[in-house]
Amino acid sequence: MMTMGQRTFDHFEYNTDLQQPVIGKLRRRKERKEKEDRIFNYTKPSDWIFDERDWKRAVEIREHERIYSLTSETAFQSLVFSILSQKEKYSKQVSMYSKLKVAGFLEPRKIIDEPIRFSKIMKKSSLSEDKIGYLTSLSEFWTSSNGSYFKRVKKDLKSDQSNGDQLRDEIVKNVKGVAYKTASLAFLKYGYEDFFSLDIWHLRYAKSQDVFEKIGLKNETVLRRLEIPQNRYKKVEAELGKIAKEYDESLENYKVTNAVMDACIWGKYANWTPKAKEGYRNNYSCNIFSHNTEK
Repeated sequence: MMTMGQRTFDHFEYNTDLQQPVIGKLRRRKERKEKEDRIFNYTKPSDWIFDERDWKRAVEIREHERIYSLTSETAFQSLVFSILSQKEKYSKQVSMYSKLKVAGFLEPRKIIDEPIRFSKIMKKSSLSEDKIGYLTSLSEFWTSSNGSYFKRVKKDLKSDQSNGDQLRDEIVKNVKGVAYKTASLAFLKYGYEDFFSLDIWHLRYAKSQDVFEKIGLKNETVLRRLEIPQNRYKKVEAELGKIAKEYDESLENYKVTNAVMDACIWGKYANWTPKAKEGYRNNYSCNIFSHNTEK
């Protein structure tokens, strides 16, 4: 049955005002709902009750993921590793990192000096052209600072980490393709305690705690790209930081920093085990943690 303003169109209802099939709008609405259920409603608030095992696992993850003997070389490699992680399966990320290490392309100067060979290696692994540009941009930033950027990071880590936010902003501003999530992942490996690297598990947790609602961020905005908009990233971090502080004040056996909270959220359901991580750690061709001898 047709109503005023509509006519039949190939067995679909067609709205002459909107100039699109109504069935198409309903299908898109259904697809959005299915995506929201798959992403956000995959877990319920009750699924995010942390117990002793979760906090123990978080500390373990933190210890395994952190680079204790940080040098300019391992700091750069950590950023390379973090860039390779963008929208990529872990196995492929590790494989690509391994190939770059074997070929000697974990040195910024070599990436700049041999762009054709570097591109060929990246393309053989079916990585996007974007990541070639991202790693080249990172190499240019790293070499142009002539070691001064890393020295500032190292100095800040040895003091009170009060300049961490500024140093992270500097990377985000100057390196193409590195947003807060990627930069935070590297900075957590450096040893910073104030950051979150917000992946899909953190988005699920934030949704379950009404974080998006508190800062006026619509679910649809997050769903569109499955990440936090850059102008809201620090607000989400701040809200999650408040939750971390509450846990820190209530737990006697654990010091809950943002970094530990980050690991607890990620480790709750992510497929991570010390055994698997040791296999990666002991793989010479992909060993970013080879200098982890100091604690």
